[in-house]
Amino acid sequence: MTGAPDPDLVGRPVPALLAEARRRFGDRPAMEFQGRRWSYADLGRIVDRLTRGLQGLGAGPGTRVGLCLPNMPWFVAFYYAALAAGATVVNTNPLYVERELRHQITDSGTTIMVVPDLAAIAGKVQPSRSRAARRSAPSRAAGRRSPGV
Repeated sequence: MTGAPDPDLVGRPVPALLAEARRRFGDRPAMEFQGRRWSYADLGRIVDRLTRGLQGLGAGPGTRVGLCLPNMPWFVAFYYAALAAGATVVNTNPLYVERELRHQITDSGTTIMVVPDLAAIAGKVQPSRSRAARRSAPSRAAGRRSPGV
């Protein structure tokens, strides 16, 4: 390895890289979590559904989508989906306390927040009365409708 970037990857949008991996390696494992594997084709189908769900919530260019998720398949799927929708991903630590969450949501302009369990985080973000807190429930529901993750 020379350390030089791969010219086939430079300048390509991240969602295009997943689409190519899906085309070239569809049946191969893309990720594994707690003994379960998802192929690139599986991941691509999940990302397609989540992308439509995020777009239905208003995600698109200029939108900030917060991902307040631990290391799990949902993070990978929502990361690609937010980018495919044209949004900017705001990675948020699920262990943040209320003050930290409020600051990051406000500072970043996050308008959609994806969380694994609204009950675990709602008390931390609702006092801020941000749009992100009010839109958390639909984001969670959109994720729950997608099978396989």
